Amino acid sequence: MNRVLISLPTFLALISIALLTSCTQVNPQQEKEALTKLLGEFLENVDDPKMHDRLWAEDLVYTGSAGTRHGKDVIMDGMQESESETSQSAGPKYSYDSLHVKVFGKTAALTFRLIAETPDDTLCYLNSGFFEKRDGKWKAVVWQATRMADSSDD
Repeated sequence: MNRVLISLPTFLALISIALLTSCTQVNPQQEKEALTKLLGEFLENVDDPKMHDRLWAEDLVYTGSAGTRHGKDVIMDGMQESESETSQSAGPKYSYDSLHVKVFGKTAALTFRLIAETPDDTLCYLNSGFFEKRDGKWKAVVWQATRMADSSDD
Protein backbone atom coordinates (compact mmCIF):
# COMPACT_ATOMS: atom_id res chain seq x y z
CA MET A 1 0.00 0.00 0.00
CA ASN A 2 1.43 3.36 -1.06
CA ARG A 3 1.03 6.35 1.21
CA VAL A 4 1.48 9.92 0.21
CA LEU A 5 2.93 12.11 2.88
CA ILE A 6 2.76 15.87 2.66
CA SER A 7 4.21 18.40 4.99
CA LEU A 8 2.07 20.38 7.41
CA PRO A 9 2.69 23.70 5.55
CA THR A 10 1.61 22.09 2.27
CA PHE A 11 -1.48 20.64 3.93
CA LEU A 12 -2.41 24.04 5.41
CA ALA A 13 -1.87 25.73 2.05
CA LEU A 14 -4.21 23.23 0.36
CA ILE A 15 -6.88 23.77 3.02
CA SER A 16 -6.55 27.55 2.63
CA ILE A 17 -6.99 27.30 -1.14
CA ALA A 18 -10.05 25.10 -0.71
CA LEU A 19 -11.60 27.56 1.74
CA LEU A 20 -10.88 30.57 -0.44
CA THR A 21 -12.33 28.83 -3.48
CA SER A 22 -15.52 27.93 -1.63
CA CYS A 23 -15.87 31.48 -0.27
CA THR A 24 -15.59 33.06 -3.73
CA GLN A 25 -18.21 30.88 -5.41
CA VAL A 26 -20.75 32.96 -7.29
CA ASN A 27 -24.43 32.54 -6.52
CA PRO A 28 -25.97 33.25 -9.96
CA GLN A 29 -29.46 33.91 -8.58
CA GLN A 30 -28.13 36.36 -6.00
CA GLU A 31 -26.09 38.16 -8.68
CA LYS A 32 -29.13 38.31 -11.00
CA GLU A 33 -31.12 39.94 -8.21
CA ALA A 34 -28.31 42.43 -7.54
CA LEU A 35 -28.10 43.38 -11.23
CA THR A 36 -31.89 43.70 -11.51
CA LYS A 37 -31.91 45.97 -8.46
CA LEU A 38 -29.05 48.05 -9.90
CA LEU A 39 -30.92 48.53 -13.18
CA GLY A 40 -34.07 49.59 -11.32
CA GLU A 41 -32.15 52.06 -9.16
CA PHE A 42 -30.43 53.47 -12.22
CA LEU A 43 -33.69 54.06 -14.10
CA GLU A 44 -35.29 55.67 -11.04
CA ASN A 45 -32.28 57.99 -10.62
CA VAL A 46 -31.26 58.50 -14.23
CA ASP A 47 -30.80 62.25 -13.69
CA ASP A 48 -28.33 61.74 -10.83
CA PRO A 49 -24.66 62.00 -11.87
CA LYS A 50 -23.69 59.83 -8.87
CA MET A 51 -25.86 57.03 -10.25
CA HIS A 52 -24.15 57.26 -13.63
CA ASP A 53 -20.76 57.24 -11.93
CA ARG A 54 -21.83 54.15 -9.99
CA LEU A 55 -23.12 52.24 -13.04
CA TRP A 56 -20.59 52.94 -15.76
CA ALA A 57 -17.06 51.54 -15.72
CA GLU A 58 -14.22 53.98 -16.39
CA ASP A 59 -13.42 52.08 -19.61
CA LEU A 60 -17.05 51.90 -20.80
CA VAL A 61 -17.83 51.59 -24.51
CA TYR A 62 -21.34 52.97 -25.06
CA THR A 63 -23.05 52.70 -28.44
CA GLY A 64 -26.10 54.92 -28.51
CA SER A 65 -29.26 54.64 -30.57
CA ALA A 66 -28.14 57.57 -32.74
CA GLY A 67 -25.21 55.49 -33.99
CA THR A 68 -22.51 57.17 -31.93
CA ARG A 69 -19.96 55.49 -29.71
CA HIS A 70 -18.35 57.07 -26.67
CA GLY A 71 -17.13 56.46 -23.15
CA LYS A 72 -18.06 57.32 -19.60
CA ASP A 73 -16.36 60.71 -19.85
CA VAL A 74 -18.87 61.91 -22.47
CA ILE A 75 -21.80 60.69 -20.36
CA MET A 76 -20.48 62.42 -17.25
CA ASP A 77 -19.80 65.65 -19.18
CA GLY A 78 -23.40 65.52 -20.43
CA MET A 79 -24.64 65.08 -16.87
CA GLN A 80 -22.81 68.26 -15.80
CA GLU A 81 -24.30 70.18 -18.73
CA SER A 82 -27.83 69.02 -17.90
CA GLU A 83 -27.33 70.02 -14.25
CA SER A 84 -26.39 73.54 -15.25
CA GLU A 85 -29.47 73.98 -17.46
CA THR A 86 -32.48 75.64 -15.88
CA SER A 87 -35.06 73.81 -17.98
CA GLN A 88 -38.46 73.45 -16.36
CA SER A 89 -39.47 70.42 -18.46
CA ALA A 90 -39.10 67.05 -16.89
CA GLY A 91 -37.33 64.35 -18.82
CA PRO A 92 -38.85 61.01 -19.74
CA LYS A 93 -39.85 58.48 -17.12
CA TYR A 94 -37.97 55.23 -17.71
CA SER A 95 -38.98 51.65 -17.04
CA TYR A 96 -38.11 48.27 -18.49
CA ASP A 97 -39.59 44.92 -19.37
CA SER A 98 -38.43 41.65 -20.93
CA LEU A 99 -35.30 41.64 -18.77
CA HIS A 100 -32.90 38.73 -19.19
CA VAL A 101 -29.82 38.46 -16.99
CA LYS A 102 -27.11 35.88 -17.60
CA VAL A 103 -24.31 35.59 -15.05
CA PHE A 104 -20.95 34.11 -16.02
CA GLY A 105 -18.97 34.24 -12.78
CA LYS A 106 -17.66 37.79 -12.45
CA THR A 107 -19.25 38.93 -15.72
CA ALA A 108 -22.87 39.23 -16.74
CA ALA A 109 -25.01 40.16 -19.72
CA LEU A 110 -28.33 42.04 -19.52
CA THR A 111 -30.86 42.49 -22.28
CA PHE A 112 -34.14 44.34 -21.89
CA ARG A 113 -36.61 46.67 -23.50
CA LEU A 114 -36.29 50.23 -22.20
CA ILE A 115 -39.49 52.26 -22.16
CA ALA A 116 -39.18 56.07 -22.20
CA GLU A 117 -42.49 57.80 -21.46
CA THR A 118 -43.26 61.49 -21.77
CA PRO A 119 -46.72 63.11 -21.65
CA ASP A 120 -46.69 63.23 -25.46
CA ASP A 121 -44.95 60.02 -26.53
CA THR A 122 -43.63 56.61 -25.61
CA LEU A 123 -40.43 55.35 -27.19
CA CYS A 124 -38.94 51.90 -26.77
CA TYR A 125 -35.33 50.83 -27.06
CA LEU A 126 -33.64 47.47 -27.09
CA ASN A 127 -30.73 47.61 -24.65
CA SER A 128 -27.88 45.22 -24.00
CA GLY A 129 -25.26 45.63 -21.32
CA PHE A 130 -22.18 43.66 -20.42
CA PHE A 131 -21.06 43.96 -16.80
CA GLU A 132 -17.95 43.03 -14.88
CA LYS A 133 -17.79 42.77 -11.11
CA ARG A 134 -14.99 45.06 -9.96
CA ASP A 135 -14.10 45.56 -6.31
CA GLY A 136 -17.38 43.93 -5.32
CA LYS A 137 -19.55 46.19 -7.55
CA TRP A 138 -21.12 45.48 -10.92
CA LYS A 139 -19.94 47.97 -13.56
CA ALA A 140 -21.22 48.27 -17.13
CA VAL A 141 -18.26 47.95 -19.50
CA VAL A 142 -20.19 47.70 -22.79
CA TRP A 143 -23.64 49.12 -23.58
CA GLN A 144 -25.76 49.09 -26.72
CA ALA A 145 -29.03 51.00 -27.12
CA THR A 146 -31.14 50.61 -30.27
CA ARG A 147 -34.39 52.46 -30.83
CA MET A 148 -37.15 50.08 -31.85
CA ALA A 149 -38.41 50.72 -35.36
CA ASP A 150 -42.08 50.95 -34.35
CA SER A 151 -42.76 51.03 -30.64
CA SER A 152 -46.36 52.26 -30.86
CA ASP A 153 -47.74 48.69 -31.00
CA ASP A 154 -45.90 47.51 -27.87
